[in-house]
Amino acid sequence: MRKKKTSGSAFIKLRKLPEVSRLPSSPPPDTPSWRLYLRTTDLPLDRFIRAYCEDDLTALVIKGDPPADEIQKAWEAIYDDYTDKMASDNYRDIQEVTKEINLATIKYNAVKTIVQLLEFFPVQEWVDVCQPSLNACLGFEWPLDLSDKILFVQQLEGAMGHAASFFTEAEAMRVTLPKTKAGSASKPTVESFDEMIVILSRYNKYKIQKRETTTSEFCIMMQDMHRGLEAARRAQNN
Repeated sequence: MRKKKTSGSAFIKLRKLPEVSRLPSSPPPDTPSWRLYLRTTDLPLDRFIRAYCEDDLTALVIKGDPPADEIQKAWEAIYDDYTDKMASDNYRDIQEVTKEINLATIKYNAVKTIVQLLEFFPVQEWVDVCQPSLNACLGFEWPLDLSDKILFVQQLEGAMGHAASFFTEAEAMRVTLPKTKAGSASKPTVESFDEMIVILSRYNKYKIQKRETTTSEFCIMMQDMHRGLEAARRAQNN
């Protein structure tokens, strides 16, 4: 009589393995318990302004309590990236940019003075005297017709509207003056960033939100506005 095979039999006792107690999951020992913003592509603009203008580098902390040297290292990387992005392709020195700022400001103030003068003294003799200077400041001929009072007022308002671009251009260049090092005396203030954001909002025709805009996006918008103003100025001079 054949012996029955015992492999796979229900009567075989399996050895019970020792139970392993489950430990709560925890991060690897080398995982830091803190996080920092490390790139301009992630850093919200309002935090960058705090760090840059107020020297408050805690603005870079996302969570935890990072070591001071790690915060400083993160800030240096962010600042270098910021200055690189803010430098235009045709990088110009401070003296040249300052000259253009002064020229744009002078043209704006000259047009404003002419408009105010002709508003108070709408006389043909003054129109004849001011017309060449107005054309020179605007960069193109801008007719003034005193025979039609309503049209004359509209022409003065239009001249002032064109001159406003000079003011916008001057303010944009003023804020984007080249900077060589962090902590320099010429760095922008919180108020100057606010002014620049207002100018950017006006240029882009929508409100720029500091908390929702990254530092990198701000730099790109600044470059885009600068290129647009540069192209407009070249078109006027041609």
